[in-house]
Amino acid sequence: MAIFSERFSWDPLLETRPFPRGGYLPVSAGLAGGASYAALERFFREVGVQIFGINIADPLFDLMNHLAAQVPAGTEGLSCEPLFSGTRANPDLRASWCGASAVNFTPAHMIRALLEGMARTFRQGFEIMVKNTGRRPRRLIGAGNGLRENPVLRGIVADAFGMPLVIPKYREEAALGAALLAAVSAGIFTDLAEAGKILQENVS
Repeated sequence: MAIFSERFSWDPLLETRPFPRGGYLPVSAGLAGGASYAALERFFREVGVQIFGINIADPLFDLMNHLAAQVPAGTEGLSCEPLFSGTRANPDLRASWCGASAVNFTPAHMIRALLEGMARTFRQGFEIMVKNTGRRPRRLIGAGNGLRENPVLRGIVADAFGMPLVIPKYREEAALGAALLAAVSAGIFTDLAEAGKILQENVS
């Protein structure tokens, strides 16, 4: 999570990065994103190998997304803290599921609970940035394949934040940003504001 701010602010739970056109970019760089989803996917793979003797070559993410979509919001009481690698502030924290019952102790519920835990972690970082900057954006712009390729996660994140989520038309957002910076330096665009219009005009 990142928010542009014209003034410098510091928080031990955030990274504060300089912004090219002036100002700062407070960043909440958590460890509960795609790597956590990949850890659960590996778990399901191991179940296939160790329990059923089946080694599936293709990734299971599409199936996981499909299963998560069948579970209602709130996962009928199952909750997940997807902190397999802890946090930057406390690397000793670990992931957990709680609230399991005979009803919600299913792969589908585990998947949905992890996705909701990811969104909750994003929201927590967001609220820290809002408190430090005094700015509260009205929409989210998602970057990276974790959001781009997972419509269920996009919906969960939008609901967790209570605001619309848009995805840029072009992939590899970091590479595109670097190219736009180079284009400004080369004089193709007058400044970053002009270059940024490409991004504003190409969101879906």
